[in-house]
Order: sequence, then C-alpha cells, then structure tokens
Amino acid sequence: MNDPRVTVIIPVYNGQRYIAEAIESVLAQTVPVHLIVVNDGSTDGTVVKAIAAGLSLYCLIRIPQNKGAAFALNVGIIAGSASEFVAWLSHDDVFHPAKIERQLEAIGGADACYTNFDIIDADGALVEHVAVKPPPPEGMFRQIIVRNIINGSSMMIRRDVFERVGFFREDLRVDVDGAHDTDLVAIAQAADDVPAPPAEADERRIDHVTPCLCRRRVPAFTFHAGRCRHRR
Repeated sequence: MNDPRVTVIIPVYNGQRYIAEAIESVLAQTVPVHLIVVNDGSTDGTVVKAIAAGLSLYCLIRIPQNKGAAFALNVGIIAGSASEFVAWLSHDDVFHPAKIERQLEAIGGADACYTNFDIIDADGALVEHVAVKPPPPEGMFRQIIVRNIINGSSMMIRRDVFERVGFFREDLRVDVDGAHDTDLVAIAQAADDVPAPPAEADERRIDHVTPCLCRRRVPAFTFHAGRCRHRR
C-alpha cells in the first residue's frame, strides 16, 4: 500500500479532555492519512487518553518538556516528510469525516487550501457557522496581515512550501492558531509575491473550499466584527 498523500499533525499540551475526540475524527477520514500526535510535554492524562484512542493506528511522538505549538508542529512536519501534503488539528478541534478528501479534490495546483468551519462550545454544541469570504488571490498577503480569516485546523498545505519559506517560528510561544497566523504570512507572501509565468500562476495560490469541514472549539467567546474570539 502506498503512503498516504496527507500527514495530519495534532500537537497537544495538557489536552486530556478532548484529545481522544480529535484523534478519532482524523482516523475517521474517508481517505487514508498518516496521523502524528505530538505530545508536547503534557503533565495531565493526555497520553493515557491518546493511547485509549487507538495508538496502533497512528504515530505518537513524546517531547519530554513543553516547547510550544510551533516546535511541536515542526517535529510533526519533519516526521511526516514522505507525504505530499500537511494538515494539522488543534487537540480540542474536530475534523469532518470528508475534510481531507474534499481538499484533495479541490487543491489542484495550489500551494494550500482552507475551508469554512463551525464554532462549537466546550460541550460540542454548535455556536456559529463561519463562511469565510476569500480576498482576491493577489490580496491574500494583505488580508492575513490585517485580519487573518483562516482557521488553522482547516488548512492543508503542500509540504514543499515549508522547504521554500521555512518552518514555524519556534521563538513565538503561542497556541496553534497563533503560530499558524504568523507563518501563514510567509506562505501567503510566497503565493502573492513570487513571480511566475502565466502557465504556472495557478500553482501559487491559497484556495478555498466552501463547506464547513472542521469544528473549532471556543469554550469562552465573544462576537467581534462577526467573528468569534477567545476572551483573554
């Protein structure tokens, strides 16, 4: 059997409440994926919950001391080097079963693609459907700088993009969404600013898949300018 085209990375730190649900949502994908769970120095029962979710079906990497989401994501990307694409999932978020399949169908020659998403509360109840309005392709870099509209767990990226623009910045000690917010700037800049002949222009865009194909969990939220945000 050939290696799956997509590696999915779940970085987790003290995520015992939700990690099993996140793992199960990846294992339930309608196409084969290579799942890597990176335990980033958890001190709770995360590992026990992860093992209970079916350790024989995926790879578990343990980092002895917490290093942050960017470090954990980079560990997973390097470990999944045989795959053509990389996706990631926050340990408290959930994939729709057809998420990866729909993205593989849609991505074409693009560098990356993202989807609409649902916001759910701590108990999994639906709060809001978020339909992202994509900017024009040439405006993606500016859009991410001003206000990032992309949910990290909805992304799927060609692995060679990381070879072109670099991996996640490990000096930024933020959560998964924060890490991806910063580094999507580099990906978008590559898509916007790298000159390409017309025949190759389609190969450097970030594409959008319209269905809500992942669920973002926001335990405490407020609505601000039409977007659900964490209370800090």
